[in-house]
Amino acid sequence: MNINSVVLKVASRCNLNCSYCYMYNLGDLTYKNQPKIISDEVVDSFLKKLKDYLEKNNGTHFQFIFHGGEPLLAPMEWYKYFISSAEQMLNGVKIRFTLQTNGVLYNEKWANFLQENKIYSSFSWDGPKQIHDKFRVYHNNKGSYDEVKSALALYKSKFGHVSGLTVLNDEVTPSEYYTNVKELGITHFTIIFPQLHHDTDEQFNHFENSKTSGFFGKWLAELFDIWWFDRDKDKPVIHYFANIITLLLGGEATSEGLGSGENNVVVLETNGDIETTTALKSCGPAFTKEGNNILTHTIEESIDSDLIKLFVYSHKEVSQNCKECSLLKICGGGRLNERYSYQNGFDNPSVYCNDYKVIIHHIKERLFSTLTKEEREYYEVAY
Repeated sequence: MNINSVVLKVASRCNLNCSYCYMYNLGDLTYKNQPKIISDEVVDSFLKKLKDYLEKNNGTHFQFIFHGGEPLLAPMEWYKYFISSAEQMLNGVKIRFTLQTNGVLYNEKWANFLQENKIYSSFSWDGPKQIHDKFRVYHNNKGSYDEVKSALALYKSKFGHVSGLTVLNDEVTPSEYYTNVKELGITHFTIIFPQLHHDTDEQFNHFENSKTSGFFGKWLAELFDIWWFDRDKDKPVIHYFANIITLLLGGEATSEGLGSGENNVVVLETNGDIETTTALKSCGPAFTKEGNNILTHTIEESIDSDLIKLFVYSHKEVSQNCKECSLLKICGGGRLNERYSYQNGFDNPSVYCNDYKVIIHHIKERLFSTLTKEEREYYEVAY
């Protein structure tokens, strides 16, 4: 395996209490036993062992993804220490820093710091105020939309662009959603499905239509048409759609939920545990805990686990039904956690399989209708 990214769980707590959150509200309470902020000891051990790992594997670049919880709960001094330590320890390695935040703590001081250190950020938001404020709330149940709106505007004023991350929601129409995207000035964003699997307990499912076969696929198809026919030269980039288009045209585009490449990323928890994607916390309490800690294990030892390997190669390790499907090279079997069931483990198609089929076929038809006869025949060979 070639690990080239780490999700740094800078903080194990969050100042929001989003109802659908896979970290805190899908039954896994292991975060309560972890330090609130990652320590210098963990940072030093990880960077030292990462240096050894990259040297042994001829690694020339590496990405640090600051995450949480809410990463801005960590003091700015922590970031100064980490960045300085990483650049000093990994001298000669091309480093990229990114940050995923809920935005409510983002202010002028943070904006200047992130800009100075070229830390590119993505902000979580869930659409128009009435929808966002229903799901993305503080612990006193107050909505966070107004703070996120201000954060998006401030970030865009500094960087000239602004990125978002949103969870599909069945309570807003695609038209309302797209209007909100443009009102907020979001220039590019990523869409993810609710983190559910085949046996998700109903008490943890906050989306009425999530298990209505094809519902989200039709929702996405409607959004795609709105976006596709938008003639605004500054219309936003929707990464999910752009990746499907790239894959349909024979290009490469890999994410947790699309493509056929490897997911070359691991998670570093605040206590030093090396784990696989936190989305698998939705599969059960302590599901990602395998006892591999950077204070006692090397990188090689930590990633030598069945669960981490399964995630890295998850677009290859799919069910037999998926292997026989012509769309496998596009959807990659979906996200690993979406395949889980108590009876079969991960040996299932994604719970959103029909949604993938709907949106991929829809984009294919829209895309191929714009091609010449010769171009269409060329690209249709594989389909």
